[in-house]
Amino acid sequence: MFYRINLSAISKRRQTRLGVVAVLLLITQLGLLIAYTPIAQAANPVIKIEKDKGETGSQLLVRGSGYDPDKLISIEIIQKNKPNTYPDELVYRIGLVNSDAKGEFTWEGFVPVSYVTVDYLSAEQPAQINPFDGPINIEATRYDYDTQVLGGAQIRYGTPEQKAKATFTVTANTGKGPKIFNGTGSLDAELFLEKLWNPLDLPVAALKANPNRGYIWGPRPRYATYEPYVEGSQNGYRPVIYFDKSRMENTVVKQPAYLTNGLLVTEMVRGEMQLGDTSFSKGQPSDVFVAGDLGSNVGPRFNTFQPLLTVAPYPDGSIINQQLKDGKVQLNPAAYDSFGVKAGNQIKETKHGVASVFWDYLNQKGTVATLSGTPPIYSYGKSDNLFNPTFYATGYPITEAYWAEVTVAGQVKPVLVQLFERRVLTYTPSNPPAYQVEMGNVGLQYFSWRYKR
Repeated sequence: MFYRINLSAISKRRQTRLGVVAVLLLITQLGLLIAYTPIAQAANPVIKIEKDKGETGSQLLVRGSGYDPDKLISIEIIQKNKPNTYPDELVYRIGLVNSDAKGEFTWEGFVPVSYVTVDYLSAEQPAQINPFDGPINIEATRYDYDTQVLGGAQIRYGTPEQKAKATFTVTANTGKGPKIFNGTGSLDAELFLEKLWNPLDLPVAALKANPNRGYIWGPRPRYATYEPYVEGSQNGYRPVIYFDKSRMENTVVKQPAYLTNGLLVTEMVRGEMQLGDTSFSKGQPSDVFVAGDLGSNVGPRFNTFQPLLTVAPYPDGSIINQQLKDGKVQLNPAAYDSFGVKAGNQIKETKHGVASVFWDYLNQKGTVATLSGTPPIYSYGKSDNLFNPTFYATGYPITEAYWAEVTVAGQVKPVLVQLFERRVLTYTPSNPPAYQVEMGNVGLQYFSWRYKR
């Protein structure tokens, strides 16, 4: 068993620590050899690339089969380093995707324009950026996925349990395609996890959250790629990674990394896919149901809320008893007054209030994971605001809150729903207290709308 280190994604500030980290990792791996049993492998996996050649910036479509079901697959380019340089091969992660229940996957991306070659044993030698031109090796690898290694530290892709590869021939076009050359400029899942996922969701995954709560992003990455964005500093592309409940994105590459989560709800309600700061592709609003079980056929859809974007806010302090049914708003005090949810907390930017249960949720304190060692080890003794600033994760409210009958765990239940720019919040009174307010599965819903899957 070993750890495959993505050397191409190590930033310069980390290179000076490489020797110490390597030794510590080696010691850790010796322990893991004893502690872990290899995962049972499925039939030999295979991948197929839709086209066997294309220029940089063109679409790259990879399909795989024969993998274990519901596992995270890393899509990588394996590139030879320059002669007489360590390491012999460089590994560039260009995507992540989950296999489905049949052990199959489809991943879409774009052929990158360039890569870096670095001699990590000769730090004085400058990195060299090289255009992709000619045959490249593309691998789809399932790594052992575990949140508990290294003392409950962070997600790592440790043991390559299943692997398949194919060859793609690149024609160089230096003006097109994403660049993959360093930790903040390549699709580096560790960057997204380290900055955004680990602090908030690692305590949930490790069962260390106090008080208990649901995921804010989701249990693990689902899909990652480069997507076109006019101002994206990767030649008009930006790296993104989808979780159940949102999409992380790195539009502007800089140090320290500035990571955001997309305006996914706004795009689905308006039917406008954002391709740049002021660039949009007009389409149809999403007809996916905003809340409840995935695949549910009960409750309001995203397009239901389009005419509600400009509805006046409820009076401060009033009980929220408006119900969305068959696309129409109606008062139903008999059904909903008893829950005691109040209106208020009006936001000047969008002229909408925030329901009291959601306001309390967005201002709660709870356990956050903090980095406390090298190699990365996290501790769980700190309590802090989970959302700081308050609307960082959700964006501002774009509608008022409405009650609806929604399918939850196979049963139709009353659920309060409110749409924000980036997230959907739901309040299900019949849930256990820790899960009464939850983030909707906006990342999965948006992915289905954008990629028609």
